[in-house]
Amino acid sequence: MVFNMTETCESLSELMEKAFCLSLELTHATKAPGGHYLDQRKHQIGTKDDEDMAFGWADGLTHKYYHDRAIGHCSLQAMIDFDIAKFEERVIKDIATMERLLKKYGKPIQLDFAEMQRRGYQGEWAGL
Repeated sequence: MVFNMTETCESLSELMEKAFCLSLELTHATKAPGGHYLDQRKHQIGTKDDEDMAFGWADGLTHKYYHDRAIGHCSLQAMIDFDIAKFEERVIKDIATMERLLKKYGKPIQLDFAEMQRRGYQGEWAGL
């Protein structure tokens, strides 16, 4: 599923998908012609906490945290203590932070086939 950034989110699943998509845009400097993310940004993204949050989403760690608590792949106490409403608030806050940071740092540069060939790619990735 690819998240359409113009749609209104209603479910936690949709919010998490939006956060994931934003994190990829924020943590990468370039995109291949087919839409694959290539190079990570070389400079720090906001504060260290902002950067850790964005990479947590991009790496799938935040999804795993939620999934583990939702299905019980954690201690019973961790499952009992997990507050889904607080988690949802955190996702919404993370989305707002990433949207703010994207305005500051910009989206990844879309590479063309000539640049892909210059980098040494061949075949479909290089438009050949």
